[in-house]
Amino acid sequence: LLKTQIKSSPENRQSNRQNPEITGQAHQSTVLRSLHLIRTRTAEGRELAKKRGIKMGRPQRITEKQKVQILKRRSEGQTLYEIAKDYDIVPSTVLRIVNKSSAPIA
Repeated sequence: LLKTQIKSSPENRQSNRQNPEITGQAHQSTVLRSLHLIRTRTAEGRELAKKRGIKMGRPQRITEKQKVQILKRRSEGQTLYEIAKDYDIVPSTVLRIVNKSSAPIA
């Protein structure tokens, strides 16, 4: 060996891999860019759907016509439980419908 040559050792060998810290930062940057694109595209799609009249969220189980019937039955004195059983809903849903209505219940 010449004195100018450096002995090959694991510490002195150059790896084909980049510095893991730099690789991690590059990956993080790519992930953040992808998340930004996903959020942007999702927001744009949501806005287009709203403009077309598409409703977002969970569909209603009780129609407006059924809500009117529920209010009428409650004003006639039927219990929350009886009404809920007929519409296959829980009594708290009936109570919420009643409380949201502006019509006073006798």
